[in-house]
Amino acid sequence: MLSLECAAAEVLRDFDEHKSTAVDDLWQRLAHRFGSVDEMHEAMREFDVRRQFDTESLVEYEQALRSLYKVAWPTASSETRDASLKRRFEDGLLSSELTQYLLLHCRDLTFEQTVEKARIYHSTTDGTKPKKAIRYVAEPDADPNVMINHLKSIEGRLDKVIRDTKPAASTAPSPSPTPSSTSTTAQTSSCPATQSQSNWRPRGPPASQQQQTSNYYGGQQNFQPRQPGFQPRPPASTSTTFQTSTPPDNRFTGSRP
Repeated sequence: MLSLECAAAEVLRDFDEHKSTAVDDLWQRLAHRFGSVDEMHEAMREFDVRRQFDTESLVEYEQALRSLYKVAWPTASSETRDASLKRRFEDGLLSSELTQYLLLHCRDLTFEQTVEKARIYHSTTDGTKPKKAIRYVAEPDADPNVMINHLKSIEGRLDKVIRDTKPAASTAPSPSPTPSSTSTTAQTSSCPATQSQSNWRPRGPPASQQQQTSNYYGGQQNFQPRQPGFQPRPPASTSTTFQTSTPPDNRFTGSRP
């Protein structure tokens, strides 16, 4: 009762320690508080899947198997207990090499003898096993020429990658034109002469100035339009001033037109 602490000490509430069965009653209370409902079956399942942990020694693993087996099969015979412990100990070892060694050389030994052989094997192989060592190698001083050559090689590889990817980009299929743009292009390209005639404008002064010039010289205008396929050069500015020839002086003609 003096060794119980925290949650275990709460079991002592309303406990009569003067009874002749006080020890058994205390164990029953502790089992009811911290034990499972079916402790025997739970211990059986744990024993069947029990394996050695990474940080667990062989002696600790042996003791854990003994404790589980005692709870799971309390009335088992010594021969049955020894065979079951030996089988579970060999199958649950962390080292596969140790398991093979025990299966080959300890087939006729008891459980206690098998554990002793396993401890001897582990202590022997652990002392002869080479330990892993880490070596740190200092890097030599970097040579400027080596660095330049390294950069040039990287640049050459990048150029090669760019050249290899250019043909793939150029051979990409062009997007198909929409029906509206196809019909518009067909109509425009089917009759180039009509389009050029509609956009064609004759050079020369306006009609009023042309009529005045023809009347001034007393003859018809000798203006011949250009061919329909000719496309005139666009004007330099939006406003164009046409100049007509200066009428001749009356002193030389003798009469005013």
